[in-house]
Amino acid sequence: MNHQTRAALVAMGQDMARAREVLAATERRSILEMYRHEFMQVGGASKSPKADTSKTTKKPEDAISHDNRVAEIADVLLADFDGCRKSKAR
Repeated sequence: MNHQTRAALVAMGQDMARAREVLAATERRSILEMYRHEFMQVGGASKSPKADTSKTTKKPEDAISHDNRVAEIADVLLADFDGCRKSKAR
């Protein structure tokens, strides 16, 4: 998974209700394309302000925890996506 897809999943994971809405309605297969063309349009998503990282560094434990959370969000979103696709096929 590239950094752009990862960022899209994290952003979508911060608003699971809206993510489910987009996943239920989309015909797209790419998470990144769903995020760019549909998720960003629903509810007017905006970027959060950039944190000042010049004085702080991530500890390895924090990075691992973040990676685990991204993986959890990806699993939930992909499971919802698969469920929506199966229900549309019926």
